[in-house]
Amino acid sequence: MKFSGIFSAERITAIKKQLFRLGHLYVERTKLTLADRLTILLGAIITLIVCVPLIVIALVFLSGALIEIFTANFGTIAAWLMVGGIYALITLIVLIFRKPIILDPTARFVSKLIFKEDGLDDSDEHEKSEKKANP
Repeated sequence: MKFSGIFSAERITAIKKQLFRLGHLYVERTKLTLADRLTILLGAIITLIVCVPLIVIALVFLSGALIEIFTANFGTIAAWLMVGGIYALITLIVLIFRKPIILDPTARFVSKLIFKEDGLDDSDEHEKSEKKANP
């Protein structure tokens, strides 16, 4: 019995080739998407690795300057205690508000990275959020 028309061997072979090509294209798209997302994530991590030490160095110099200013008015020990108190207060504020200051932006960044649709860019998302805010 010979296949004819829609079930011919050549047609089935052509469909197999097209399905294989489609699967290969899906794999390539997944690889490119993964590379894009990893690049964004690694860029953020490298930015943090570079910026955090620079910020620490700046804080050391600013602390020294603040101690010098306070020493002129309050004495050495009081100046050191005031600067230590300022850092303790900043630490307490960060601990109290860690969810809106640290966790929420981190979760937002990671969720955008993972669940971002490929067809949308940031300007489209901004326009959608403006439409929601101003109906």
